[in-house]
Amino acid sequence: VKLLDVTGPLQVFQDANTFLGRTAYSTPIASYYGGPVETDAGVLLNTRRLAGIGLDEDDTLMIAGGAGVFPACRDARLVQAIQKSAEKSGRIASTCTGAFLLGAAGLLEGKRAVTHWRHCERLAEDCPGTEVDPDPIFVEDGRVWTSAGVTAGIDLALAMVERDHG
Repeated sequence: VKLLDVTGPLQVFQDANTFLGRTAYSTPIASYYGGPVETDAGVLLNTRRLAGIGLDEDDTLMIAGGAGVFPACRDARLVQAIQKSAEKSGRIASTCTGAFLLGAAGLLEGKRAVTHWRHCERLAEDCPGTEVDPDPIFVEDGRVWTSAGVTAGIDLALAMVERDHG
């Protein structure tokens, strides 16, 4: 996983909590198995098991991107876990190439989406039922949000906070 894909939005939500003076956002970091996950920068993130998070309609499931996303799309257990978690969540999002995992889980079907500009053509090929728009920094299509790149995930998170709290 790309470190900033996780920590950029995470920082936005934590800062929103501080600004609001309450815990509006709980931000557990999850992976399929739980435990330490090494980022592209060599930083270990301690994660919880995705199935144990207990998501509901008030929650946002956010999938981070990175070089590992392409092999992860072939992991049927992970894709199924994302599908199940998405069914429970009110909002679904991805940062950068995390959109490929949303696509593998069928969550971009009939939706407009974006990913990093280098991968937009591939996303359109992999997800023919998705309208891939390479121009915006993020796209909101109903309950599905996608961001164009690493730092665009920060903009996406800021837009979510604005939507949630003005």
